[in-house]
Amino acid sequence: MISFRLRLLTLLISFPSLFFAQTFSGSGGAILDDGNSTAFDISVSSLPNALNTTNFGVERVCINAVHQWVGDLSIRLRAPDGMLIPLVSGLGGDTDGFVNTCLSGNASTSIFEVWYPFTGEFRPFGDMGQLNNGQDPNGIWQLIILDTYPGADAGALIDWSITFGPNPCKPFPFESSDLPILKITTAGQTIMNEPKLDAQLEVIDNGPGLRNYLDQTDFAHSGPIGIELRGNSSQGMPKKSYNFETRNDAGEDKELKLLQLPKGSDFVLSANFSDKTLMRNALAYETFRQLGHYASRTRFCEVVLDNTYQGVYVLTEDIRRDSSRVNVAKLKEADTTGVALTGGYVCRIDWNHSPGWNSQFSQPNSPNIFTYFQHTYPRWNELQPVQQNYIRSYIDSFEVALHGPDFQDAEMGWRRFGEENTFIDYLILNEISKNVDGYRLSTFFHKDRDDRGGKIQMGPPWDYDLAFYNADYCENFNTSGYAFDINYVCGDAGVPFWWEKLMSDTLFAQNLACRWQSLRQTTLKNPHFFGVIDSMASVLAEAQSRNFEFWPILGKYVWPNPGFLP
Repeated sequence: MISFRLRLLTLLISFPSLFFAQTFSGSGGAILDDGNSTAFDISVSSLPNALNTTNFGVERVCINAVHQWVGDLSIRLRAPDGMLIPLVSGLGGDTDGFVNTCLSGNASTSIFEVWYPFTGEFRPFGDMGQLNNGQDPNGIWQLIILDTYPGADAGALIDWSITFGPNPCKPFPFESSDLPILKITTAGQTIMNEPKLDAQLEVIDNGPGLRNYLDQTDFAHSGPIGIELRGNSSQGMPKKSYNFETRNDAGEDKELKLLQLPKGSDFVLSANFSDKTLMRNALAYETFRQLGHYASRTRFCEVVLDNTYQGVYVLTEDIRRDSSRVNVAKLKEADTTGVALTGGYVCRIDWNHSPGWNSQFSQPNSPNIFTYFQHTYPRWNELQPVQQNYIRSYIDSFEVALHGPDFQDAEMGWRRFGEENTFIDYLILNEISKNVDGYRLSTFFHKDRDDRGGKIQMGPPWDYDLAFYNADYCENFNTSGYAFDINYVCGDAGVPFWWEKLMSDTLFAQNLACRWQSLRQTTLKNPHFFGVIDSMASVLAEAQSRNFEFWPILGKYVWPNPGFLP
């Protein structure tokens, strides 16, 4: 009996982690502020040699950190087998750090739902259950912290810990989908705003009506990409959006077809985190196409990033000049005289993040704000000075004609420079969607060569995830009023004078009314328009349920959803 008890006691001492949680702690230190990651190590030993999802595995990670702008931090956990799990990124704005912050896949509340000091236990951005994959936990675990805005603010990790125990995090169950699956692997790198980093893309797409399996090894495409974050406010969301370009093995752009989209090399993966329908962008673009104009084509898909399920995304053609996208003439470096100089050009009104120029005319209800224009194609640094001067002068001439007393005149007015039907349809799209960003952000327009039409045309439309009554500011949630009048609600909104002036053009207003009445009998007739929505909802039926299981935000506020949305 004594011998049996001794053996039992020895067994209990040898394998305490089968019965009790064990916490390993590590020290901190300064967080590098030079664009490089800082790794903080914890050495784990004397644990069972295999983690699992039933009775022993990783339970939680806890951190204490200070930083002058904690929203700059991207924090990940690296296991001994090399697996990297994102914990938190871009959260907290200018607050001062994390205080007794614990992250666990078992938590019911996402860290995205709380604010500084983030004290408590919360679900991280990534899938911690992936760590409990049978790997040997004994070895070096690392907390990898990257300051994504180097040279600005200082910070330090005070301490951190990792706990193993009998209540392990379980991986999110994702094995197959009726949508295509895009698997992206970064080899442990952090995807930044810029520059693009090297990664690998595997596309699983067995075709219409066929199921796609995460573990299958036959791919519709497999190859290198360059990938970066996209968006402005959306970069602070846990579900990130990305720009990527397909490449060959030499790292050069490689055009190819993805998910039956026309051949290209530049694509966008839109997360649509604030858009709980997941379809607002796709709906806006499809509507503009049905009005007879080009808009980026889209495909719904599900994304897995570094073995972590990310949810439903919209694969979208980026706005580019070519014969199947923005079909304006190619402008070459030598095109500096004659008709060759006159096009094509693609410009935009957007956030002031790229070199550009200001309008000479102030905006309605904003006497000290002037519209800021930017070059999209060619890029500003690819334009010859004479080309840059030409397109800026042309847009200035358009504005002078529209702003002047003869703006309605058939020969002297704005129609010499602008294609009226595109302005009408662009206005209709922004008004039926009450687009809070309409006319003032992500607002593209283009000009072809003079022997190919040569006038300013509005579009393609871009970024409608906050449209269709999905913003709780500037009265966007109010069905009355016009989106182009937002300057009178939010004085610094940024809508140029164009639209208010166009609406005072008698002929434009008449043509707009006729076009609207015609569309209400066809493309914008309720049964047809609702049918487009229903068809997209049908495509998303299965995958959206999985998306909101991983991101349980239905019924919870996500900026800037109006209160009446789920």
